[in-house]
Order: sequence, then structure tokens, then C-alpha cells
Amino acid sequence: MKKLIGVVSLITIALGVTAYLPSESPSVMEETEVVVSKKSDNSSPAKLETTVSKTSSVVTQQAVPVAESKKALPIVVDHARFSRHDEPLTEHESQAITDITKSLSKAIALNLTSHQFMETVRDAMKLQPKFIDKGTTSVGSRVIVRTHNSLEGTRYIHAQFTGEKNKADFLQHASFQIRPGPDSFSKAVETLNQVLPKNKKIKEASSDYILYNTGDGYVAWVKVANSDDLKSNDYNKSEIKDVGAVIVTIEQDIHSMDEEHNH
Repeated sequence: MKKLIGVVSLITIALGVTAYLPSESPSVMEETEVVVSKKSDNSSPAKLETTVSKTSSVVTQQAVPVAESKKALPIVVDHARFSRHDEPLTEHESQAITDITKSLSKAIALNLTSHQFMETVRDAMKLQPKFIDKGTTSVGSRVIVRTHNSLEGTRYIHAQFTGEKNKADFLQHASFQIRPGPDSFSKAVETLNQVLPKNKKIKEASSDYILYNTGDGYVAWVKVANSDDLKSNDYNKSEIKDVGAVIVTIEQDIHSMDEEHNH
């Protein structure tokens, strides 16, 4: 009997607490959000969003993951070959072009060293960088950072750093390629317009080529590649069906280099 009374008492207390909580109805306020952390049934972290609308005292709750990070873009291991040709860019491919262009532009703006750029490739792009030391000549040293893989729809991320002996940390050239497609050139131009310095100026423009002076000692250009542009070299292998690929490049202005030497 005592056990039964104890159980009834506990139930009564629980009901009293449950009944008490809603009695304090939330006052009407402007777009207030209260977030409470909790564990979901599968033990993965989640957050409970409690929102009070401006015109209603009704409380809505929705469980969502705590860290909703941006989905990783598809990565291509054999990036010497484009998986698609002559089709419109997919959403993932368009995002890859934006992400890579922003990373290259940011690397120049922040004067990243070769090792810092490798960290960007690894941590921000989620790609596997490789470091190539080209040695030292009479004019200084040169190193190259490339990737073992790439984001879908792109290939051949290539950055070249120069400098004094054993200190090649000036980003002289950065480039990558976009697969052939009816909107590949326009997407590359659109992205450069967004990420380049505001004082940039267009120096040349045609249906398949555009050249910018960025105003900070660099030039940037986009070109729809012909067969001569894609001739295989030590770094970039190409096939005849790759004609029409789009090359995006940001590099030191050679005229700016001449002015530096003259001074």
C-alpha cells in the first residue's frame, strides 16, 4: 500500500511539473529563438530550436543537427579525364568553380606562402596537395603546389611560387581547368567578377577570352582552350575531346615585374 501511495505521489508531482511549465506562456516577442542542446535517440548531438513568432504565442520545436556544415563536394581521383563533356554544369560543379576561384584569389590577397596554400588545399578544399621543389637557379628558387585529385568538373589546380634561395613563397601563378560545357566560360567569368578586387579593369574581351588587370600587380584571365592551348606538358595531360575546356588563371603581371626591376 505504501508503495502504491509513493507511486501515485510521484505521478502527481510529475504531472504538476508538466502542468506548470506550459502555464508560463511565452510572451509575444520579436523573432526570438531559444536553442537548447540535447541528445537524440541515436546518441548523435542535436539541438532543439524553440521559436516564438512575433504574432503568436505558439511554440514550435524542431530537432536539427548542431553542426550543419556545408556538404562536401564530389572529389574526382582520376582528374586527368573529365567525366562529362558539352553538358551544362551541375550544381556541384558550379560550386566547385566558385570555391576554387575564391581560394586562389584569397591566397594572393593574403600573401599565403606555399605551405599555407597547401593547408588551404587540404583543409578548405578537402583535396590532397603535392609539393614539387624545382630547385634554385641564378634568378632564385621555384616551388609548385598541385593536387593529386580535384573537385568534380575541374582539374589541374596549379600554383607556382618563386623567391630567393630556399624561400620561394611569392605566389606568382595560380590556375585550374574547367570541363567543356555551354556555360563553363560564362560561369568562370561570373565568378572572377565576384572575387577579384573592385578596382579591376577589363583589358581584353571576346566570346572565348577575357583579360583583367586586377590593380594589385596581377592579371586574371579566362580562355576557352583550343588544341594548341592543351598540348600536353610535364604537368597537364589532355585529349582531343578536351578542346573547349576553360582555363582560369591569376598570375603576376609581367609589366608589373618589369617596373619592379626598373626601380
